Amino acid sequence: MNAKQIKIVATGYYPDVTDYLFSEDWQRDFPGFIIDRDGEVHGGQGDNNVIALENARRVVLRDGRWWPAAPDQDGRFVPIEGADPVRCGYEICDCGKAYEMIGDKQLKTLRRLLKSLLSQFNLTFPYDNQLGAICPRAIAGGTGIYFASSYDKRRDDIHPQVELILLIKSLAS
Repeated sequence: MNAKQIKIVATGYYPDVTDYLFSEDWQRDFPGFIIDRDGEVHGGQGDNNVIALENARRVVLRDGRWWPAAPDQDGRFVPIEGADPVRCGYEICDCGKAYEMIGDKQLKTLRRLLKSLLSQFNLTFPYDNQLGAICPRAIAGGTGIYFASSYDKRRDDIHPQVELILLIKSLAS
């Protein structure tokens, strides 16, 4: 990972952080930090420029509750068998997709961690409004805070929730 960039990813649904640490998702993302839903930071034993948020990513509403979801053989998202429901879903656009909402505790912890990393790496960056989509600045190695989807159009794991966008925008120079 470029030392001028910080990448934010979602873990995907796992019963706990330890399960994520032994997953293919962890191997792909290789995070240095994992922030659980309660706002606690766990060492990810990976790249200190990558932060994983414990987040189910896609969710579906069933019986008044939000459930972590995965595509079935027809490509429709259905609840993951054996998964526990998560806090409310969140949509920012008319994309027809729902994602697990990033809660206040995670956002507060993320703010502290991002401020610390920006200071530690002596990073300043302009805000880029392309978060959540392929971002030419990210791919070109431009300084900033990006999502996994900034580099790979197949990734939509961390939704550009308004509060998350405002957090990143507030840290830009």
